[in-house]
Amino acid sequence: MKRILVFLLILVNIFITVKSCKDLNQKTIAEKTVGQDVIKKIPKDIYGRNYPYYNMAQEYTKDVGLNPLNDGFDSIFIRIWYPYRSNAQVIDIKKIVEKWDAEYHSMEIDLINDKLHAVNIKTQQIHPESGWNSFTSNLFSLNILNMPHQSELSGYESGDADGTSITVEIATRKSYRIYSYTNPNVHLEFPEAKQMENIMELIEKELGVKRHEIF
Repeated sequence: MKRILVFLLILVNIFITVKSCKDLNQKTIAEKTVGQDVIKKIPKDIYGRNYPYYNMAQEYTKDVGLNPLNDGFDSIFIRIWYPYRSNAQVIDIKKIVEKWDAEYHSMEIDLINDKLHAVNIKTQQIHPESGWNSFTSNLFSLNILNMPHQSELSGYESGDADGTSITVEIATRKSYRIYSYTNPNVHLEFPEAKQMENIMELIEKELGVKRHEIF
């Protein structure tokens, strides 16, 4: 009888162990769903390397402790970078399930160990003046999700990468893309540059984020 009880206890322990491993594996798979099969559109320079502003976004994302977007996002996430020579501004606009949220991050840019890093970071919640439905409707009507990168525009002269460029990251469950416009205010003959100006003006009006400099 005692041997039977011991055998039954062993079977129960094996069952619990197998189930726990299965549950852990299912959890791990679920956690990795975002990031698998994500279609990435990252502009390349003339040497086939990732565009400099993509590298900048990834480095500053780590410095600030932001959610990385290049493996996708469960719903939709729009991140807008305003980098300058000595500081930067970042606007995060995201939708989780059916709820919209936004944050504003300001930071200084400092040279540490021969690399530029974001320091002295400040973060605050921001909300659109007209409400989320009106704001997102206007934002999407300006084509923020599908704007081309400046390198796709024939004749768009980017000039030197001196930090006066607006960069936008877009992440969804199945896709990630990033695009930039250097000095759009001096390229207003391009409809896309004008559109970028309109996007920044809408954000300034609705979210109260004033640019430190004109791009």
